[in-house]
Amino acid sequence: MHVINSEKGIEVAKSEAVGAEFDQADRLNVVWIETAKKLLRELGITMTMKMPDEKKLQENIDKAKKKARLFITLVGTDKVTLDVRIGSGTPVLIGSVDLTAEKDMTKRREILNNLARKTGLITEKEVWKWQETHYDEVELAFFRGTIQQMEQDQVKFTAQRDMLNKLSFDGGGMRHELKEWAAKKSWKHYIEFVEAIDEGATPKKVFDTYVKEGAPQPVNLPAAMRQAIEHALANGQAPNFADARTLIVKMIDVKFISAFKKELLPPIVKEVERLRVDIPEKRKQYALASSGK
Repeated sequence: MHVINSEKGIEVAKSEAVGAEFDQADRLNVVWIETAKKLLRELGITMTMKMPDEKKLQENIDKAKKKARLFITLVGTDKVTLDVRIGSGTPVLIGSVDLTAEKDMTKRREILNNLARKTGLITEKEVWKWQETHYDEVELAFFRGTIQQMEQDQVKFTAQRDMLNKLSFDGGGMRHELKEWAAKKSWKHYIEFVEAIDEGATPKKVFDTYVKEGAPQPVNLPAAMRQAIEHALANGQAPNFADARTLIVKMIDVKFISAFKKELLPPIVKEVERLRVDIPEKRKQYALASSGK
């Protein structure tokens, strides 16, 4: 293992022998280069090779009185080289591949995984580390989709929080949710009483459904108020429901909506706060995942 200074800083280069040592130059072409080609195929690497002059290689072997050997080298996670070495002399480059030229991260990851499985040049742990900053497009698209969904949730929950904070019956908003919640408390008919008045239901229907003694969905009105409505109807007059509406709306605001907020607001506020913190962090993670560094 040795280190190389590059534009990206100091990169670790790991080398591994391909085949055995040889002292006859022709063994490189006849045996070991074929072994190297087979290994490269298994790794999924295509490499253009320039073989050393056989005569000169033999002269160097004889002069050094050392055997030669073929080596494959991985520089960082970016480059694979093939060279022949005689003792501790300067390696003679046969070929190299710049892995960064492959923009498909899935293919690059497969090459690195192959290197981890078939050589000792990189470990599976190191490949996983590389993968943290080299997501493929499918993974990045999923990442972007996750962020987009979080942002949409943030808008939705923030709007719900703000609406709940200022919610009142006559202020509008969340009427459907309020009625569903009130139904579980057996309070829904109070809301429907006010809606019936606002929607112009016939006074008799309003009276018979919500006001009279023994009404199927009774609202609690003071006796004097109930009697005034009943008296007007008995005399063929249009009853005034204004005071009854004001009374029930106040009760809805003070009792129902306060309880509604107390139950619904805490988890919404918690989610808004979570998203406020998590979205910037998720954006940072995406920037790192797509950085290729």
